[in-house]
Amino acid sequence: MDYNVSSERISTGLPRFDTLLNGGYYVGSSILLTGTAGSGKSSFAAFFAASICKTGKKMPVYFI
Repeated sequence: MDYNVSSERISTGLPRFDTLLNGGYYVGSSILLTGTAGSGKSSFAAFFAASICKTGKKMPVYFI
């Protein structure tokens, strides 16, 4: 397989978590959040969505 992979990163919206990820998620990557009810999955997704909005860039984000 031959395809381009981005080295650009986007913030998770949580500075300390971005530090753990060396700057955030790779643009174009797939992220799976799992956990029990009340573990913060929806809150985490909301921080991430807000972070994307603050950049002013348009990028597809899907929450299922």
